[in-house]
Amino acid sequence: MSRPQDHDLGSPHLVVGRDEEMRAVAAAFDALTAGTGGFLQVVGEPGIGKTYLLAAIRETALTKGISVLSGRATEFEQEMPFQILLDALSEHGDLARLLEGLPPGAGEVPAPDRPPGARSAPDIDRFRLFQALRQVMASMADQPVLVLLDDVHWADPGSIDFIAFLSRRPIAGPVLIVVAHRERQAPAQLRYALARDTDHGTVTRIELGPLSLADSARLLGDRNGTRRSVELHEKSHGNPLYLLTLDRSNGYRRRPGDPNRREGGDASSRLEALILGETVTLSPDELAVASTAAVVGDPFTPELLTAVMAGPALSQVECAVNSLVSRDLIREVPSGPGLVFRHPLVRRVIYDQSAPTWRVDIHRRALALLAERGASASERVHHVEHCATAWSPEYETVLCQAGQEAMSTSPLTAAHWFGVALNLLPHNEDSLRRRFELSFLVARALGLGGRFAESRDLLHEILQDASEATMVNRSEAVVLCAHAEQRLGRYSEAIALLRAEVARLGTKTSSQRIGLCLELGLTALLANDYPAARADISWALDAARETGDRLYEATALAFSAFGEICVGHTDIARAAADSASAMVDGMPDSVLAGERETLCMLGWAEMLLERFSDADRHLARGRAIVRRTGQSHGLPHVLLGQCLVAMFTGRMAEALEQVQNAEDAARLVGSDHLLGIVLAIKAPIQVWMSPRGKGDAALAGARAATALFTGSAVNSWWARNALMLRGHAELTNGDAASCVELVLRAGGPDLRMLGAPLVPEYAEILISALIRLGQTDRAEELARMAVVQAEQLDLPGQRGHAVRARGLLSALRGDHQSADADFTRAVAAFAQAGRLVEQARTAVFHARTLVMLGRREEALATLARSTAQAAGCGAIWVRDELERVRGQVAGRAPGGCVQSAEETAAAVNDAPTNAVGESTSAASRSGTHDSARVLTVLTDRERQIALLVGAGHSNRQIATRLFLSERTVESHMGNVYRKLGVASRVALARLLAFEVEE
Repeated sequence: MSRPQDHDLGSPHLVVGRDEEMRAVAAAFDALTAGTGGFLQVVGEPGIGKTYLLAAIRETALTKGISVLSGRATEFEQEMPFQILLDALSEHGDLARLLEGLPPGAGEVPAPDRPPGARSAPDIDRFRLFQALRQVMASMADQPVLVLLDDVHWADPGSIDFIAFLSRRPIAGPVLIVVAHRERQAPAQLRYALARDTDHGTVTRIELGPLSLADSARLLGDRNGTRRSVELHEKSHGNPLYLLTLDRSNGYRRRPGDPNRREGGDASSRLEALILGETVTLSPDELAVASTAAVVGDPFTPELLTAVMAGPALSQVECAVNSLVSRDLIREVPSGPGLVFRHPLVRRVIYDQSAPTWRVDIHRRALALLAERGASASERVHHVEHCATAWSPEYETVLCQAGQEAMSTSPLTAAHWFGVALNLLPHNEDSLRRRFELSFLVARALGLGGRFAESRDLLHEILQDASEATMVNRSEAVVLCAHAEQRLGRYSEAIALLRAEVARLGTKTSSQRIGLCLELGLTALLANDYPAARADISWALDAARETGDRLYEATALAFSAFGEICVGHTDIARAAADSASAMVDGMPDSVLAGERETLCMLGWAEMLLERFSDADRHLARGRAIVRRTGQSHGLPHVLLGQCLVAMFTGRMAEALEQVQNAEDAARLVGSDHLLGIVLAIKAPIQVWMSPRGKGDAALAGARAATALFTGSAVNSWWARNALMLRGHAELTNGDAASCVELVLRAGGPDLRMLGAPLVPEYAEILISALIRLGQTDRAEELARMAVVQAEQLDLPGQRGHAVRARGLLSALRGDHQSADADFTRAVAAFAQAGRLVEQARTAVFHARTLVMLGRREEALATLARSTAQAAGCGAIWVRDELERVRGQVAGRAPGGCVQSAEETAAAVNDAPTNAVGESTSAASRSGTHDSARVLTVLTDRERQIALLVGAGHSNRQIATRLFLSERTVESHMGNVYRKLGVASRVALARLLAFEVEE
């Protein structure tokens, strides 16, 4: 691979006093040459040496034969989408094409014509762009590559998003990313993302502090402790740039107490003053050229400056440029004809010291020259912003065109340009309609950039203030506002807004009204309140059939299928899904592109109906349409659906990849509550794919997920399911009491608040926790309810969960014949549904029952078969548990299974048993109880409660005796069960028998 152009980042010999930092860099290079990439974050205040450290990193890479790509953001290009990345990657055609416009294929499937306002909320394509960029960067790494990005605190929002994306999803391969930025000036989003990923281990943080006195002397070339080095170190506070600049400035080399000594001002203003001092001795021609270059921007050429200045000859400009180069104010771009300022701050200072009216004139000349040369709107728009003092059609055209160019990849940049155009627009009657249109564009861009609150507030403002005559696309604005409310988790507000707009349109059938009713239905579905919108969806279905709109008809059927299965009406949902499937299968992609939610909601409905093959097909088609049309705003729901289908059908690696993609998409969309459900769904996947007992990451993710739901969103369906999934994660980590509390809070006593189709599955989780707490009566009652619910749903997978839970309780009672029958039914049901991991997992419980029935060889064969099945699915946790049980069964004499019921109860929790628990169970099985040793793992309170249980006291009696609440006793009991490796009061009493007798 040829070495691409890079910037002169400074002289490495100036990197002194950074031994520890260079060791971190050396470790990164060792990993890089071994074929593993990484991500380094270099932070510090202005002048602290970030750029010089990057220069040292660059030189190290070059000496090792590593290709280097370098880019630097500047304060003047903050509204230029992906400027820092274009700077670094400009010589790579594939990357440059991706960054300079929409990804290849965008817009290949045109949306059908729809009247304004009919469910046409905009979408973004950043997710696909970022994935494509990451893929191309990975593919070019046929040898180690170093990517240096400097002054990232000035990068545009799109570049910040991509850098955060890369820190979260490092490139697989020998690519080392190094970003440098000022800590305080960096956007909060960047600081948060890199801090988070430092905690996760994907980012290595290098924080540069002040130099020591000895290192300052080394940098100055002085002997340590000289009067000069001490004075300069004190004045510079150990900042290398200030130190060197002060050394060159006689005005700052005064002795303490000198009456001419300069004081006051912060470090930044002092540095600016020092830089400005470098321009004092410039000739008028040199200052004019430098000032013009500061306005024109990096990079520039003498020819371009001559054309803009329209006065001096080229030879005069070249002479001035040569002088500026000799003064090191400007430098040549390596391997290119252009020139750049030594540092962005130099440009900033020179720009600010020029006369404002003169600057405006130069901006206008540069704008005219760029327009004459056919430059893009993105190249011209910066000059428009700085020279436009009044509205003009030409200025608005450039601003809006630049906004449209940035909309798909950097929507916050687009919002800025639309906002500039809006501010220039005159406040008069003639411009009211245009003001509504531009405000709508600003709100649209803000929403796509994740600024939902700002977008919603602006939309509410224009909807309230505008009149019927000035509202160009009112219904479309209402839909966009409802989308913003949805992303903020404010479903009630979104529904109220949509209902008001539906009422405004009256009862007359129209495409607009159908679209609004479907949007209303979608919002109610997301809020898990389908009954509230059933009539609206039914009306939309009838109206679509009346008008012959097959796309709207298919959409209404898909929404109906999803809603009906969510309330447990399986037969109605199946019929609606059949009809929707038949319709969409006969439609071309160009038609379906107009309703991105049709295939998504149909896929979700089919997933809940356990039609996994159909769900896979429709979700994959929906995702493909989203990719081709750039409508990535709706991508998280599609990816989540694909993730769940893969998880349910035992494709764990695929499920993890899809949920990671969904996390990326949710973060780009900027919706906390959507990110919350993604992280919650990620938790069980992480559990199944982790070795047994290594569920800490899953639990941390589940806890983080529930924390993201705030305000009215805490009662949403997403929030409730996140709570339930956190409960499951708590259970896998041994906290049964927390699991019970979370699951009941999420679903209510009958779990119906979580939606009907997964109640038996969720009930089994709750039953597992209740058994662990010794509350078998409550578990029995819940199991009966789960079986009834499963029969009503008529879904084989849910029937499998219900009968398996019932079989577990039968085993606990010693009714092994009934347990065997239920476990056998569960295996058949899971096989029918295609739930391979659950089918394999059932052997964990079934094997012990088979041993108790004297069928040891059959148990071993079942375990061997199930272990292979779990391993093939990537369910490492289940595989490890099966292997553990297989070892236990293989080591016993036929029929010898002393505590199989209790062990079965423990196994259903999927809880990691600690070393004490393992040894305790072994002791109880062998009949040699060393209770004194066992009880040492308990706290004083836990030991006190355990002994009372062993003496036969109930939880209520213990609570009364110890002046505790029953809930507190239950919580302590959960800890006792976990630490001692038992699963019932009977097993605990047996374990403590000798202690009680004493």
